[in-house]
Amino acid sequence: MALLVATVVIIAIMGAVGFYALRSAAFITPHESAPAYDPDEALAFVWSEIPGDLRERLGHEAVGLILAIELEYMKQAGAVVNGKQKRPPAEGLVIGAPETVDFIIEQASERGVDVSPDDVHAIIEAEAEYLMAIGAIGETA
Repeated sequence: MALLVATVVIIAIMGAVGFYALRSAAFITPHESAPAYDPDEALAFVWSEIPGDLRERLGHEAVGLILAIELEYMKQAGAVVNGKQKRPPAEGLVIGAPETVDFIIEQASERGVDVSPDDVHAIIEAEAEYLMAIGAIGETA
C-alpha cells in the first residue's frame, strides 16, 4: 500500500511540474535578434527612396560609397557596435549634423565623388527610413 501511495505522489508531482513547465513555456517569447544592417539592402532601399535627379547625377556606386563612408563615421564615433565590442554606443551623436556631413563630403571628395550637403542629407534621410523599417531606430529600437 505504501508503494502505491508513493507512486501516486510521484506521478502527481511529475504532472504538476510538467503542467507548470508547459504553462510557463506558453508565456516565453522567442528571443528576437537585434536588427542587422545589411549594406546591400540599405543601398537598395535608399536608391529607391532618393529623388531621381540625385540618382542620375551621382549614380548607384556613389550612393553606396556615401552610405559606406557614413557607416565608417558611425563606427569611429562608437555609434555602431557589434556583439564583440565591449564599449557602449556613443551618446549624443546626431546623424546629419554638420560634422557628419562635412566628414562624408570630405571623404567622398578624396575618392573622386563630389556631393553637396543637400545630397548627403537626402541620402541620410532615406537611410534613416531604412533603419526605421528594420527596427534599428525609432520606438522599437
